[in-house]
Amino acid sequence: MTQSYRVIMHSLAFLCFWAFAWIALSHNRFLFQLDNQADEQSFYSSSFTERNKSNSDGDDVAIQHMKGGKLIEEKKRRGERKRKTLHMLNCIHLRDNKTEIVEEWEVNFKSVLSNAPLDNDLHIHVIANHPGSKIVEERVRKAGLHRSKWRNRVFLTIYDVESKQVEWTKFLDEKTRGVERDDRISIGGYYRLLAYQVIDTDVVDELVYMDTDVVILTNLNDLLRNMNTTHEENQSMIWQYAATFANSGFMVLNMPKFHRFWELVDKLPSIDHAGDQCLLSMVVENWPNETYRGLLPDAWNVHLGHGWRRGPHNLLKSGRNVGMLHFTGAWGETYFAEGIDKYCNYKDRGPACKNHLEEYRSSWGLAEYYVRLTWDWLIYFESSKISYDEVGFNLNINTIAV
Repeated sequence: MTQSYRVIMHSLAFLCFWAFAWIALSHNRFLFQLDNQADEQSFYSSSFTERNKSNSDGDDVAIQHMKGGKLIEEKKRRGERKRKTLHMLNCIHLRDNKTEIVEEWEVNFKSVLSNAPLDNDLHIHVIANHPGSKIVEERVRKAGLHRSKWRNRVFLTIYDVESKQVEWTKFLDEKTRGVERDDRISIGGYYRLLAYQVIDTDVVDELVYMDTDVVILTNLNDLLRNMNTTHEENQSMIWQYAATFANSGFMVLNMPKFHRFWELVDKLPSIDHAGDQCLLSMVVENWPNETYRGLLPDAWNVHLGHGWRRGPHNLLKSGRNVGMLHFTGAWGETYFAEGIDKYCNYKDRGPACKNHLEEYRSSWGLAEYYVRLTWDWLIYFESSKISYDEVGFNLNINTIAV
C-alpha cells in the first residue's frame, strides 16, 4: 500500500510539474504576441504619420499608439519638408493647319508626365496662339487627363496669347531694330523670350523651357536638384545652360530677372540676325556673366540633331548618362508620328537612315516608347505610384486667355 501510494504521489507531482510548465509557457507566448501586436500597431501608426506629414499644414499634432500594451502619446511636427514645384514650359504656334509641332508636343508631354518628380509637384505651362491652344485642349480632353489621378499635384496651364500677336510683333520689330526675321521662324519661336510677360513671376521663379522635340528619359528629381539660378550666388543670372554647349532648346529661365535680357538686347552694338537663337547667342557673347554654363549636368544637354552622325547615334555604347534627348529634324513626316521605321522609310529620306537603322533605333528610337505609349496606359502607370493609403490628386487643367 505504501509503495502504491508513493507511485501515485510521484505521478501526481510529475503531472503537476508539466502542467505548471505548460501554463507558464503559454502565458509567456501570449505576452510575446501581445507585445508584437503592439509594436506592429506602433510601426504602422508612426509610418502613417511619416508618410503624410509632408501633405499637412505644418502644425504640431498628438500621435497616439500602443507600445507594450501601453497607450503612448507623442508630438510630431508636420510639414517639416517644404514641397517644391517644378515649372516647365512649352511653346506652340500653329500655322497653316500643320499639326507636326503638336505631335512633337504630345510625345514630350507624355515623357514629362511619366517622369514627374517623385516627391514634388509639377506645373506645365504651354504658351500658344489660339489655334494651338484649342488643339492642345482637344488632345488633353481626348486623352482623358481630366479624370486622371496622380501621386503629387500636377497642373497644366495653357496660355492663349492670340491677343498679344500684334503687340509682340511690334515689340520684336523695335528690339531687333527692324532687321528682317527669318520667315521659317514664326513668332512662336520668341514666345519663350516673352514668357515673363504672361506667367506670374511672383509665383514662378525658375522655369525649364523645352522645345517640343525634347524627350525626357529619367525622373525630373535630378533636374530639380540641379536648378539654382535663383540661389544667392547666382541671382544675377538670366538663364542657365549645361556645361558642354549652349542649347537654347533646353534651358532654365530666371523668370523674375528675364526682362533683363531685352535690356541687354537694347545695348547690343549691332544686330545682324534677328532669330531667337541669334539674340540669345549675342547676349551670351557680350555679357557672359549674365548667364552661366555648367550648372546643369551634361545628362540634361544631349543633342541628337538630324541626319547621320556617328557620335550621337552610339549613345548606348558611350557610357554617358542621359536625362533628356533633344531631337531636331525636318518638318513634315517626323519621327514623332509613328516611330523611327516610318521616318527612315519616308520617300524623301536619304540612305543614312536605311543603312544605319539599328543605330537610329538606339538613339532616336529611345523616344519611340513615348510615341507608342497610349494615354490609357500612361494614366494607369502613374496612378499605380500613388501610396496605397492615399487617394492621389486630380490633374488640374486651366486655360487663360491673355
